[in-house]
Order: sequence, then structure tokens, then C-alpha cells
Amino acid sequence: MKAKNRRRHTGDGRQCFNRPISAHASDHAILRYLERIKGVDITAVVAEMLGEGRAAAIKALRTCKLPLGEGARLVVVDRVVVTVLDND
Repeated sequence: MKAKNRRRHTGDGRQCFNRPISAHASDHAILRYLERIKGVDITAVVAEMLGEGRAAAIKALRTCKLPLGEGARLVVVDRVVVTVLDND
């Protein structure tokens, strides 16, 4: 079924027109789904990402790309891991 174009409010009093209404899942919801439904140990994932000296490197370098293994890299901005790049 095709999504209808509808008028909707943006939350700040403005209206958006001609945008299809669709469902989305927030990053938080996806994370909790992986943790609570799929049984992924998020704490272990974070420990793996920041292990092998990467936490110390992040603290010292602030903004960098760090090897993660198998060609993957952590992208860090202001001491926050913002994404993980694969070897492509």
C-alpha cells in the first residue's frame, strides 16, 4: 500500500506538506531490541570496541580513526566513537 502524502506538524508549530508518513525505529529502540530480544551483550560489545588499548588511544588522540581488526576502523570525534567503518 502506498503511503499517503499528508499535512503534519513538526512539533515547533510549522507544518510539512507532501511528505509520506512512514514508520521508523530510533537508534535507542534498536539497541534495546538487540539487547533485550536478541540477547546481545551491549556491555561486552563496548568493551570489545574499546579494548586492546583503544580507550587510551581515544583519550590521548581525541579525534582519530583506529583499527578494530579484520580491516574495520573506529571513527572517533572528540573522544566519542561515532561510527565503525568496514574494510570497503
